[in-house]
Amino acid sequence: MAFADAVLPSPAPEATKAAAARRIVAGLPRSRLAAAAADAVICLFLASLWLLPAGALASGVGRLACGEGCAVVAAASKVLLGAAVSCAFVSPVAVPLFLIRLASLGLFAEAEKAQRDAPTLSRKSISAVARESLGDPAMLGFLASLPFVLLFLVGDLLKAHSLVKGSRQEEIGSVISDVGFLGMNGLYCVIMIPTIALQLWRAWRMTRPGQ
Repeated sequence: MAFADAVLPSPAPEATKAAAARRIVAGLPRSRLAAAAADAVICLFLASLWLLPAGALASGVGRLACGEGCAVVAAASKVLLGAAVSCAFVSPVAVPLFLIRLASLGLFAEAEKAQRDAPTLSRKSISAVARESLGDPAMLGFLASLPFVLLFLVGDLLKAHSLVKGSRQEEIGSVISDVGFLGMNGLYCVIMIPTIALQLWRAWRMTRPGQ
């Protein structure tokens, strides 16, 4: 027995890690009720994330259209508050479940494999990966939002450093800030978050074709 233990090779660390991850994922909800509850929490989390830029976008449009005191701004403020409270309460449970769902779909395994193969990638394969990433609507939405984020920050800086209230500099800063704010939240609301949710839903349906 001692000789057999001596010659048996120990499992590779990567294989052990992968097997442990599979056991965790397989042991997570075993009943349909638990799986449905976990998916409901994830959907609530994604919906709350979507409501944050949607409420901010509605608030910005309403403020520009009819001023601070209009009903649209008041309703959008309530939506923002509800979404923020929902994210704060749901995220401690939803984020681990979300990561577990990604692991069960094999997304982490693909990322680890790509990282291990990174030193052997040729220029052609790297360019192919870059083209594939740029073809992702969520990535395109993120890249397109960066100029609007910059405009928002620049506009706020101009307003903050305006010496006279109501000056030309403050007006220009307000316009630049509003353009950045609306463009940024519009891309998050219309492209990024819906695309990520749709991609996860499609991957989830592929792993459970009979349901």
